[in-house]
Amino acid sequence: MTGANQHGGLIAIDGAGILILGPARSGKSALGLCLLRLARREGHDATLVADDQVLLSAQAGRLIGRAPDSLAGLMEISGVGILRMPHAPEAPVVLAVSLSDDPPRMPDAPALTLHGVSVRQLHLPARQASLSAEVVLTILTAG
Repeated sequence: MTGANQHGGLIAIDGAGILILGPARSGKSALGLCLLRLARREGHDATLVADDQVLLSAQAGRLIGRAPDSLAGLMEISGVGILRMPHAPEAPVVLAVSLSDDPPRMPDAPALTLHGVSVRQLHLPARQASLSAEVVLTILTAG
């Protein structure tokens, strides 16, 4: 599978992909790591799919993401370096999380369209990984 390269991360929780987007140093990898640990503590299957770059493509009406081969299983944590982690080869994206310094209180666009596929979008504050992980897991498990 080829795909368009998107700057971001992708975590799979119980097979559902959470695409994490935001500018450089907004806490994308930190949120991914917090999501992995929180989801596992709460009994979910949680796996890294991609960090820093996600290859996205539309397949049968679903948005699918995977890591470029050269980055598969690698996660960069600021102040620590690059960690090798277990990873999944791909995941269907069901939720996009956009990190920013000033997320809208009541967003106008509850969905993001990538490659012709619409996915639910959350706007969360940058560099607040623990809080954002709690919000994402709550939304994901609430349906």
